[in-house]
Amino acid sequence: MPRDLLFIRADQDQIPDDHIRAFTLFCSANGVNVKCVDIKNIKDLEVALTGSFKYICFAGHGNEVGFGDQKNLTIKWDDIGELLCVSNCFTHNAKILLYCCKGGLHKVSCNLVESCDKLDFIMGVTNEQNSIDLLTVFSIFIYNMERNYYVGDEESAHRASHGTGHPIEHFHRRDFDDETGEFICRKCKDYWDEFGEESKKNNCS
Repeated sequence: MPRDLLFIRADQDQIPDDHIRAFTLFCSANGVNVKCVDIKNIKDLEVALTGSFKYICFAGHGNEVGFGDQKNLTIKWDDIGELLCVSNCFTHNAKILLYCCKGGLHKVSCNLVESCDKLDFIMGVTNEQNSIDLLTVFSIFIYNMERNYYVGDEESAHRASHGTGHPIEHFHRRDFDDETGEFICRKCKDYWDEFGEESKKNNCS
């Protein structure tokens, strides 16, 4: 199985090159090849989503509406979910890492899960952090995924949180729903049950 990570950067001001280089070297030491792509529009994102990746990281500014750079770029999460689905750019059990969305991580993750039934695991930090803090969180997660693979993604996320002191939320589609006979994300089902369909329509961050 390929062990490649696609790092999609929408904001070069928030995420400097030297941080990317350090993260890339760390991942390489753990057998993961990093491909960093800077995007300026949705076409750039579509082009970036080619290949086969075990990890895909969205790095930039994010809120409940979309992903971008706080200036001119905002791509809606629904569109991102659809692009991920049709691109077939990730391996089975791929991990989506959200380097954004501190204020709306739960809603964003559940929208992505709903937009693409191929997505299995999404994680992100729930409060505001700077670039090096977030990259350290993801580095510890990847270290455990690759060096201690037997612990799995949920435990790897817990270790990344405990190792840095930063709170992490993760979402997975592994709970069996007796009513539908399908595997679902229980966190997302509970979220939509609590906040209802109106929450999906309310795009105010």
